[in-house]
This record gives sequence, structure tokens and C-alpha cells, in this order.
Amino acid sequence: MSVQKTEQKVHRVTIPKLQERARAGEKLVMLTCYDASFAKLSDEAGVDMLLIGDSLGMVIQGRDDTLSVTVEATEYHVNCVAKGSQRALVIADMPFGSFQGTPAAAFRNCARMMAAGAQMVKLEGGQGQVAIVEHCVNLIDEVVQPSRRVETAAASAFAAERKRDDAE
Repeated sequence: MSVQKTEQKVHRVTIPKLQERARAGEKLVMLTCYDASFAKLSDEAGVDMLLIGDSLGMVIQGRDDTLSVTVEATEYHVNCVAKGSQRALVIADMPFGSFQGTPAAAFRNCARMMAAGAQMVKLEGGQGQVAIVEHCVNLIDEVVQPSRRVETAAASAFAAERKRDDAE
């Protein structure tokens, strides 16, 4: 007698799905994650979003702060998490200094995170970062598949909202 294992196709969590669930009052779960094993366990537990944070500098590398975390270190951990996760939205926290320069340099670094497996990148800052976010969203919108356009539009809407909030 043989036992057949049927595998269900796992669908990745998307920004529109998260927005829909949030509007319906559902609680969303996000964890910080740095490796494939924890990403797999998090997927199995139903975690919605996995953030590869710059906190890896203190948690993984033993540093006193997050300021010295590099793009290369973050990219490595994004790749590890992306390999372990099939369901959760993988979010890369852009390290300090990786997006504060020129819009072109910011885009290169964001693109590296996406190539490593992130579906979203997180940048911190106020109104001064809006032009960089808009530049990245516009370039990403030109090169990603149509299914990702909604996600880049959500990022653009967030940037515009942040610009309004900072102006008030």
C-alpha cells in the first residue's frame, strides 16, 4: 500500500491581501527573521511578513548598534530568509547609508534586495526621503511584472501620504 502525499500550492502573501485583511479587522503577524530555518518555521506558523532588520547587526553580529550593518550583510540574510519562506512577504530593512545618497544609488541597493528575494524594502526617514522612494518606485514599476505593480503603487501612495504628514 502506498501513501500519496498531496502538496497544496502555497501562495505568497501580497500587499493587497494584507490591506484587505487589515480593513476587515484581522490581525497581521510580522516577525524579524535572519535565516532559512526560522523562515520555514514562521511560514508553517502562519506568519504574514518576515522582516530582515538592520537589528541583525546587534542580534547576529554582536555589534553595539545597527549603523555599521552593510548592504552585503543584509542581502545575504534576505537571500537566506527568501530560500526558507514560501508564504510570508519578505521585507528587507535598508541599512543606514544605503539609500540616503543619490536616487540612483538607492535604487541599486533596493534592487539588490529584491534580487536577493525581498518582495518589499523598508526605508526610514521623513520628507527628505520621498523623492528617493518615488524614484525607486518609478524604476521598479518599469521593470517588474504586472502583478507587482499594485505593490509598487502602494509604496508610492505611502510616500505621498508621508509627504503630506511631514508638511502638516
